Amino acid sequence: MASEGVTIQSETRLRDAKCLVENIVGTIEGMKKQKDGPEQDDDTWILRAYNEIAAIYGLLGMTQQEKEMSENLLLKMEERRGPDDLETMFIVQREALRYWEWGNLKDAVLLFERAQEGQSKMFGEDSIHVIKNTLCLAATSMALSLKYAGEGRDDLRIEKLLQSTKASKRVEAWEKKQLSGDLFQVPDAFFLFQATRQMVQGMLRKTFESGLIHRSVIPKEYFN
Repeated sequence: MASEGVTIQSETRLRDAKCLVENIVGTIEGMKKQKDGPEQDDDTWILRAYNEIAAIYGLLGMTQQEKEMSENLLLKMEERRGPDDLETMFIVQREALRYWEWGNLKDAVLLFERAQEGQSKMFGEDSIHVIKNTLCLAATSMALSLKYAGEGRDDLRIEKLLQSTKASKRVEAWEKKQLSGDLFQVPDAFFLFQATRQMVQGMLRKTFESGLIHRSVIPKEYFN
């Protein structure tokens, strides 16, 4: 549901979507109060549902509601499942995207780094999630490097540039493996690279147009 994408064409649709989300929240709260529920000792499914609802708010452009819904979500999942659990890693990945969307590049970089490292241990180096998070890490650390450049913080600029370069080299290595047919563990790897790059380019353009980064240090092609 969170990955489909939503287009709002009228205030009526926005209002109806908001009501739907509120109904989902109400249903989940009701389930939490049921004493005989089959999963009463494990609320992981509730936290996952909140994560999806937060994503719906984000798709609808309801940023404040998204922030409220996602607040402390990662901490709760870590308490429930531990910091290196599979479910926790998916929350980390989603939170990284949210922070990027909100313009918090510093935390986004930290979370993308954590996600790709954690999922490398879980799924192996050559896996869809690791590739996607490494691509996002390369982009966000590059954007953060540009932000530091615009602020005259040269030491941090270099640090994040090196981090971006390292992540980019990993992506290049995967692309070479894909071209040689050695990335067989990842179905439709070519389309994965293509789709993720398109998403990253769109997010970067939005970041640059937000005014978060001084325009003088942004590559000119992003404004063509």
